[in-house]
Amino acid sequence: MSGVTGTAPVEGDASEGGVEGASTLDLIVFGPGRSRNVFEETLERLAYAVKSGIYPAGSKLPSERDLSARLEVSRSTIREVIGALEHGGYLTIRRGRTGGAFVLERPFEASKDEAKRIAEEMGDDLPAILDYRWAIEPAAAVLAARRCDEDGVRRLEEMVVECAASSDRAYRAADVRLHGQIALLAGSPVIAAAVTEIQQQLSSLFAATPVIEEVLRHSDVQHAAIVAAIRGHDEDTARSVMEEHMEGTKSFLAAFLT
Repeated sequence: MSGVTGTAPVEGDASEGGVEGASTLDLIVFGPGRSRNVFEETLERLAYAVKSGIYPAGSKLPSERDLSARLEVSRSTIREVIGALEHGGYLTIRRGRTGGAFVLERPFEASKDEAKRIAEEMGDDLPAILDYRWAIEPAAAVLAARRCDEDGVRRLEEMVVECAASSDRAYRAADVRLHGQIALLAGSPVIAAAVTEIQQQLSSLFAATPVIEEVLRHSDVQHAAIVAAIRGHDEDTARSVMEEHMEGTKSFLAAFLT
């Protein structure tokens, strides 16, 4: 289903809520902003990190100071964004030495009707985004196969296991982290940012699409093949299997949403 080198953890609070590996995407999700619409972009990126499961329920966001430095925005902007997410029911603020902004559980029942509504709202943007993903993610897999290091591949293999052991919403989060790690190993900030942007654009649709266990397990097989190709520096196989993976997602959505 479901950037800059690769694998060094980013310092901060990401691991304090049992979110091992969440820092894999910190360099992209919490990298410097790219637009003049500072508040809205910051809100979008932090909301994505929470809603996608990069920071799951119970985990603690990095501190205001760290977020301000990573996003290159003022602490007052961070404070406003965290306040908006708290008001929206995504975060709770705890005071004291061990306090901070913690992610709340938000029960959400996926449904075909909701997924179809979101797809209809996206209109022609949806096939365009899926085409863009088909072009970008195979390129990321090729570069990851060319440039990966041992630590990065080991982390990828751990993520394959994490996906295989997951289902439902937990799978979505694990899948996001795996694809993000491939983008990080590609060693291209532009490609990594594109992968993250695509994930953001599709996150609401994927969240609303009911999980079909057989589809997840088929994705597991493809994930394992992609990572094996990356480990073996087999660029052609990494590209072809990732292309197959992207086509599978397009086909699933086309069949499910019609």
